[in-house]
Amino acid sequence: MEQSNRGELLREFWRGLIRPSLGALVVTAIVLIACLALTLIYLDEQVAARMLRSKAFPSRDSKCTAHILEISHSRDTRPSIMIVGASATRASINNAFLLQALTAQTENKPRLISLESGAQSIWQSVAYTDKLNPDFRGVVVFGVSHTRLIAHDKSVLTRLFNEPRFGFVSPSFDDEVHRAGLSVPRRTGIYALDNRHFFLPRVRYVTGFVNKNFRARQTNHRKDPDRVQQRRKDQLKTLDPQSKLFKDHLDTIGRLIDRLQSRQHVRIVLLQAPVNPQALYDADAMDNIGLYKEKMKSFADNKGVLFLDIQDDAKLVPDEFSDLVHLKDPKAIQRYTSILASHLVTQLNEVLTEIK
Repeated sequence: MEQSNRGELLREFWRGLIRPSLGALVVTAIVLIACLALTLIYLDEQVAARMLRSKAFPSRDSKCTAHILEISHSRDTRPSIMIVGASATRASINNAFLLQALTAQTENKPRLISLESGAQSIWQSVAYTDKLNPDFRGVVVFGVSHTRLIAHDKSVLTRLFNEPRFGFVSPSFDDEVHRAGLSVPRRTGIYALDNRHFFLPRVRYVTGFVNKNFRARQTNHRKDPDRVQQRRKDQLKTLDPQSKLFKDHLDTIGRLIDRLQSRQHVRIVLLQAPVNPQALYDADAMDNIGLYKEKMKSFADNKGVLFLDIQDDAKLVPDEFSDLVHLKDPKAIQRYTSILASHLVTQLNEVLTEIK
């Protein structure tokens, strides 16, 4: 009898859990609405930057978003070097050594803003540069490569639009979306609302309610690195600098250059990412890369900016790469960074002379 009563009590308890009272539902609804209202009111760019700096948001995209949001609200007027680009650019530069070299060869200690991230498309880079503080003075280094200018088609832009990798509104990015024929949503001016597609998946990631694909992207996990490398090799062989896609990407970079050149005291450098020399033993790949670099040099000259290809000067060899595009050898990275620093010092000193 006692066992039966205990069972009945457990069943009643369970029914109470799955069928809460009207009062409990009302209280829950009020709490949820209050939380949503507080989020809309208090979540702004500065709060978001502090939140994204936490260990709960481990991805490079979250850290880059936090960094650029901080920069956009900073009153730091030091001359700066800003670097945007994909992982190949990031892997080839030793930031600490670069900053040390720049500090030693310029009058003022410059600020280094490093915003490279894996598989970063040119549209994401456009958004980052769009967020620069109006008082920015210095050099913007825009990493370029055959992958960014050939492999990233409209599908990449569509995915970036639907699944944002940066947590802020960029008018220039919205303009590129519109030019691609996509519908830009109405911007409300409410930070949390306008950037909900960036934050919701990341909040679900923190709480564990997220799909595997997003988790893999957040932890920079590659399912099949060999397949990625083979695809990159194939891209070199089929690289077509005469294609409409290549021209469209140059037009996008051109619009970015025009916006930056409308500012005072800003220089732009198009930095070619290294490519493993082993991949260039193929005749087609070598011819394609040669034509690609000619096009990039001509484009940069017409825009009045510097196209920098320092791979040969750094004397990079195949064993110094971990794959087709990423440097791994510390000495090679230092050689590359040292040559890059010498060019950036010239650009930065020109800016400092203008400021005087």
